[in-house]
Amino acid sequence: MLFRSVVIADAQVMHVMQPFNAGDGTQGFDESSSLRLGSTATQHGPTVQAWDELSLTLAWHGVSSTGMTVPLVRGSPYITVDYSGVVPKISALQKLRSPTGATEPTVDVDGKTVPCDGTTFEGAVTSFDMQESDTTWLLFSPRGLAWACNPTPFALVASAPLNGALRVAVANSCTAGVGAHHCRSREKGWNAVAYKQLLTRYA
Repeated sequence: MLFRSVVIADAQVMHVMQPFNAGDGTQGFDESSSLRLGSTATQHGPTVQAWDELSLTLAWHGVSSTGMTVPLVRGSPYITVDYSGVVPKISALQKLRSPTGATEPTVDVDGKTVPCDGTTFEGAVTSFDMQESDTTWLLFSPRGLAWACNPTPFALVASAPLNGALRVAVANSCTAGVGAHHCRSREKGWNAVAYKQLLTRYA
């Protein structure tokens, strides 16, 4: 199980999403289902910082030497963002899914359930499910970095500027079995526990 990603770079953020079959020999993607990797600061870009046959590094610049860079490597399940003095923001146009029977949306932080209600939390691995796209994402972040979570539209905003890297990966594209593009002929979602463990181990 390996989930490929499509990326779109705009003036402020990197959009990460999954392609889907759109007919014989063709694929499509929906930007409204993307996860957006950016910051709370106004940035300018992207510019191409480096490239070779299998990789491309894009950069966004803010004031002084602040900004972020994204090294893209063909075939990697991870998308990494290196931040320099700006506050990271991970967002989407979607809603955060509430677990069955829960009264409020939650995220999973280092194996523990944490409410997504604006309160802050810290953790190395954060897992969250998107309602509309039926995807599960993993966020890998440095320990000690606190996040505030908003469920609708979904956003994770760091509590302070970061000089370091974050990494995200799609862990499941058919979490509850209700996705429009990746759950055809399925009555329930995929069991991706082993794949999540693999992503976490090598992140």
